Amino acid sequence: MKELPEQLLEGRMDIMINWLFAKLTINKKAVTEFDKAVYSFAYSTKEAIKSSNLWYQAFPKDIQDMKTYEKLLMPVLAIGGSGYELLSSSLLNTTTDLKFAKIENCGHFLLLEQPEETAKQMLKFLVP
Repeated sequence: MKELPEQLLEGRMDIMINWLFAKLTINKKAVTEFDKAVYSFAYSTKEAIKSSNLWYQAFPKDIQDMKTYEKLLMPVLAIGGSGYELLSSSLLNTTTDLKFAKIENCGHFLLLEQPEETAKQMLKFLVP
């Protein structure tokens, strides 16, 4: 039932948004009530819920497709917070020049929780 998320969440996406930010952030104060309201508004329509869920539904195919790709030859930066270990293990065989950066005291939403450190890591990679 691929349409189930839309049926359950249309007009009630604030429930999911509040849950996501509660569970996936370390710095809870980084996300304001206004931020959550904006996300809820943006994702509350049937079309937005369907579109965002299709990305997750494509994961099994993405995993299979990744096995057929050649390694990237350019430098790649992987930045992670609380999911750093999963990120690092999933990218090891994807490129010939992989650099990792772990951002401490950070959950899933790097740019919201640690924007300065995220920018610092990006600049360090782009302007060595």
